Amino acid sequence: MKLLRLLPILLTLSLGAALAPVARAADADRPLSRSELALRDAEQKRFDAMVARDVDALGTSLADELTYTHSTGVLQNKAEFIRDIDTGKMQYKRVAVLEQHFRLHGFIGIINGVARLSVHMGEVDRDLNVRYTDIYVRRSGRWQLLAWQSTRLPD
Repeated sequence: MKLLRLLPILLTLSLGAALAPVARAADADRPLSRSELALRDAEQKRFDAMVARDVDALGTSLADELTYTHSTGVLQNKAEFIRDIDTGKMQYKRVAVLEQHFRLHGFIGIINGVARLSVHMGEVDRDLNVRYTDIYVRRSGRWQLLAWQSTRLPD
């Protein structure tokens, strides 16, 4: 039953991935719409909350059914992701967005981007360049992160 509920999202993701190069070229010079600006702001607030370790703000900005796939391949749900930030197991020191492209499909927002992350994991500080895809869902007038998938880029 859950799979049937996720089917429209999966189809949107497949279509979005197929159209990503076209969308990237087409939207490079156009101004963002009001909805895209709201999505961009939600993304920035989430990054800010991660750096500030503001678990209350993260609780609101993340969908309950979140899947967060780190560039290492580790997959976390909402509770696991927030727990690791709250306990300091994962400390985001800085998130610098280098590139973002937005697409809206009804109540689904897709962001393709590149970011530089400074993180402290365990005993190690790392600076990572990642390419990511975010999927947001608009509920009750606000955007919530539904899925994050990132791939580490060479330094």
